[in-house]
Amino acid sequence: MEESLSQTQRLREQQVANSEDGYVRQVTHMNRLHRFLCFGSEGGIYYIKEQKLGLENAEALIRLTEDGRGCEVVQEVKSFSQEDRTAKQEPLLFALAICSQCPDRSTKQAAFRAVSEICRIPTHLFTFIQFKKERKESMKCGMWGRALRKGYSRLVQ
Repeated sequence: MEESLSQTQRLREQQVANSEDGYVRQVTHMNRLHRFLCFGSEGGIYYIKEQKLGLENAEALIRLTEDGRGCEVVQEVKSFSQEDRTAKQEPLLFALAICSQCPDRSTKQAAFRAVSEICRIPTHLFTFIQFKKERKESMKCGMWGRALRKGYSRLVQ
């Protein structure tokens, strides 16, 4: 007869504790990014509230850019946008705004080049700008820096 296990017992070494003291598989930062891009963090989930889930998703996104994977993040954002794999546009625009303010120059450039592909209508562009503004109150070069103007000009052509 099989022995029953409770949710608070670890089955494998790869499992980690979740927010409810149970054990689950480890979720990588890229897995978390994919979930965030697809579903956002609106409404939370059974085990975690919306605000905490949003913070964890933003932290995973920032960690990816800090680990030098910013261009990969931008490519994932573009892929999700082009393949219509998202419920809403806001998570894509938020991730793009984070990447556009990354210290890594190649990530910034990739993010601004992607603006015209992801911001398909003016509302998307203004949402992207608002996310940038909220992320960093005193932006260098003012609100409409050269890179943002170039991205905008590609959108309106």
